[in-house]
Amino acid sequence: MELKLKLTAKDILEKKFAPNFKGYDPREVDLFLDQVLEDYRLLEGLIAKDIKALELKVKELEKSLRQLEDVKAKNALIEEKLKVLNKSKHVALERVDLLVRIDKLERALYKEGVNPNKIV
Repeated sequence: MELKLKLTAKDILEKKFAPNFKGYDPREVDLFLDQVLEDYRLLEGLIAKDIKALELKVKELEKSLRQLEDVKAKNALIEEKLKVLNKSKHVALERVDLLVRIDKLERALYKEGVNPNKIV
């Protein structure tokens, strides 16, 4: 939601009213408008400060978001590498299991007096 003021401090300062026979006292109107102008300038300053502060916060948050996106991308890369490593680890363990099993079978054959290297 954008806050857009219809008047500026300059508009209030330079406002001239047409004189009227039954009109208000010009000094009273000027004093009142001076008070309005003072409040208006204060509001303009506060709004400008708030906008600046919010713009800075947006920049900080955008920077944080980019950093988080970088971390997320790096984490995804690490996860992919871990998956590959786990697959190769499982394959290596399966090979070790097969070698252990072959070793046991060869020992059993040697106990029976059969040389496993001579089996065709």
